[in-house]
Amino acid sequence: MTNSTDNNPQRIPQKLVTEAWLRNYEIKKTGWLRLLSGSMAPLINTGDQVLIEKIVPADIGIGDIITFWRNDILITHRVIRLRQRQ
Repeated sequence: MTNSTDNNPQRIPQKLVTEAWLRNYEIKKTGWLRLLSGSMAPLINTGDQVLIEKIVPADIGIGDIITFWRNDILITHRVIRLRQRQ
C-alpha cells in the first residue's frame, strides 16, 4: 500500500498485523510467521518464515524449535533444557 501524495510505503501497525494473524491462527490452528531477528541463524535467518502449529506442552523436547508469547511478543527459540512447572 502506498500513500498517493508522496509515494512512501505505509506501514501497517504491528498490533493490527498481530491481531489479524491471531484471528487466522485461532481458526486454522496453524500459521506462517516471518522472523524479525537473526537469533536463530544460521538455521533460520531474519526474514525466513516458520510454520506455527499448536502442540501440547508435554510434547516439547530438547532440540525442538518453539514459538511462545513473552510480554505480548512472539518469540522463537530452540529448547535447550526442560524444567518442571510447580
